[in-house]
Amino acid sequence: MAEERLQTIAPKGLGRYLFATEKVQFRLRQHWFRVIKPIGAVVGGTVLYVVLLGAFQTMNPGMGTILFFALVVAPLLWLLWAYLEWQREWFMVTDRRIMLVHGVIVRRVAIMPLSKVTDMAYNRSPIAKLFGYGEFVFESAGQDQALTRVPYVSRPDLHYRQISALIFAPPMRRAYDKLLPFATGSAMPISEPEDAWWRR
Repeated sequence: MAEERLQTIAPKGLGRYLFATEKVQFRLRQHWFRVIKPIGAVVGGTVLYVVLLGAFQTMNPGMGTILFFALVVAPLLWLLWAYLEWQREWFMVTDRRIMLVHGVIVRRVAIMPLSKVTDMAYNRSPIAKLFGYGEFVFESAGQDQALTRVPYVSRPDLHYRQISALIFAPPMRRAYDKLLPFATGSAMPISEPEDAWWRR
């Protein structure tokens, strides 16, 4: 429960992107599987480097240095950069918008207003089921939006239900539609008198 309460608080630095009256429904980092490729590169490169050193004990020092940087240092730098990107990336949903804030040096904010979302797809491959993540794909009417796809969503079942409740059954939108039926695109209702002449 404490974790759920903390998830509704915008992390430091993200409050600047929110309206004063906007409420965060949840926020999360992408699943750690997002960095599995650089992790695999570091492990595989290190193992290969050790194997090559053992196989070629009389290897030229210069070649050994090149292999060390190519098989160990370069994958480590890739992993460090991927980790920084993962740390700086946030998937956040408010009562008005879906947001993806990312970027290490240049910060980028991709936004999809909830009112623009017409459909939402939820994808999970066998690997995603095994490791516990999913992918959300948002569809909207009209022109292309800045945010359409969010991969590596952790606890996808829970967050799918939360987003679906906001998109397809938002209480505030229902109340607004009752007050202003024409706001949803329907025609304004017209009341006819019971004793109209054309009814006689």
